[in-house]
Amino acid sequence: DVNQGYHELFGLVVAEVNGTKVKNFQQFFQLVTQTQAPYVIFKDNDNFELVIFRQKAVQSRATILRTYRIDQDRSPDLREPQ
Repeated sequence: DVNQGYHELFGLVVAEVNGTKVKNFQQFFQLVTQTQAPYVIFKDNDNFELVIFRQKAVQSRATILRTYRIDQDRSPDLREPQ
């Protein structure tokens, strides 16, 4: 599981992604999707860290979408123009 150990986590307000302070959702999205780092580290204001192995998350995307019958992995405003 990509989220192993984080099943009970909810309400986390992300303050940083890989050490960069998050200013808005657009920047958050870019930090998460454009990183080439092996891990994506989310940190809240209490310094709690949630660490996701990026490559495993990318490889799991299609299975997660199919399992939960989700048509797209992001909202229309975040998709690449076609």
